[in-house]
Amino acid sequence: MLPRVVTLGALVVLVTALAVFLLARGDSRRNESSARAGDRGAVDGSDGGSADGVRPRSSDSAARHVRGRVVDAHGEPVDEGTVSLRCLDDEDEVASLGPAIRLDEAGGFDAPGCNAVVCAELHHPSLVRTGAWVLAPGEPAELVAGELPRLVGSVEDPRGAPVAAAKLSFVAADPEDDGIVPTAAGATTTDEDGTFAVALVRRPPCDPCTEATVGCDAAPLPWVERLAVVAVAERFAAARVEIDLDPDGDPAPLEIRLALPADTLSGTLTDPRGEPYPRAQVLARSQLRPSEQHHSVPAGDTFVFEALGEGPYDLRALQDGVELATAAGALAGEDVELRGVRIASGPDLIIEVLEGGRPFSDVAVDGGPFRGARTDMHGQVRADQAMPGDYTLLVRPSGGRGSRHAITIEPLGTRSGAHRP
Repeated sequence: MLPRVVTLGALVVLVTALAVFLLARGDSRRNESSARAGDRGAVDGSDGGSADGVRPRSSDSAARHVRGRVVDAHGEPVDEGTVSLRCLDDEDEVASLGPAIRLDEAGGFDAPGCNAVVCAELHHPSLVRTGAWVLAPGEPAELVAGELPRLVGSVEDPRGAPVAAAKLSFVAADPEDDGIVPTAAGATTTDEDGTFAVALVRRPPCDPCTEATVGCDAAPLPWVERLAVVAVAERFAAARVEIDLDPDGDPAPLEIRLALPADTLSGTLTDPRGEPYPRAQVLARSQLRPSEQHHSVPAGDTFVFEALGEGPYDLRALQDGVELATAAGALAGEDVELRGVRIASGPDLIIEVLEGGRPFSDVAVDGGPFRGARTDMHGQVRADQAMPGDYTLLVRPSGGRGSRHAITIEPLGTRSGAHRP
């Protein structure tokens, strides 16, 4: 019979207490939330209270609503992205007016404002506001957004044919450069035509709320001196291109040509007894292109990397978040032997979470042999062949705050602590 709890008698008690505590906190938070809602009701309707540090001038909440419609430079509605609002009062205090608001199909939004200065900020992958967006209650505004400059390019195979689904990463060419990587996203992929585009970051025009908080700075953002673009695709060697970017201009299109991969890099991964690890993975990171990383899931004790480029790779073997073995400077064509310092597998393990002595379902359990696990209707999560060692579990009820608990998993044949039948 599988142990329902292995060396976890204290944990069950702790988790039980945690669950009760979190349920109590939930009631408390609901009460606090109701109280805050009551405060907002007073602000919105009667006694002249305050919300987020902003004192209103009117008791009519509907009159304080702000409305806007976001359009691009051609007047077409922007139906992607969100808008966040801030309020600047007479004492130059700035407060958020709630979570970001998603734009509707017509590019519009309607949200509670305040009887002071309301500033709107656009969050969009390729557009930026073209001026200060200041809204007035009851006065619908048309807000114009302009396109961010873009870095565009294409990825081709050795014969010049487009490569779809190639992954491109954008990093500082010099690892010591602490400037801003200017791309709006750290990575993107090519489309079916082998092309890609990523927006470049620009500082939006200053508005009254920004001026009142951090001040307006017209200087260009401190970009990295050189940008490295790394392209990785299946069946090809990775490619790296370095470019200089002009903070005030659009860069020239990139053409990236992938090469055929080098020889395979293979090897074996075993524990001190020569046994394979049941859930291990091996990572290979290029020393010349640090943003290029590959992973391999061993078949038994054997791993293989096939789409490597030139130069040495550092290898790292992991299981259940634990580092097993490393090797530096491995080259394609070599066969590497990795020998882990941990025993590969131990007992099958079941963790049971209780609340008030009853199974507590839908509780997240992360750490050690558990990754993204949630307790079932019996309050249990299971891991097969759990690797012996000391781990920390994060136990988090749905909607509650998590708590960390240390556990020890003993090797097979070792008497464990508290077992439940």
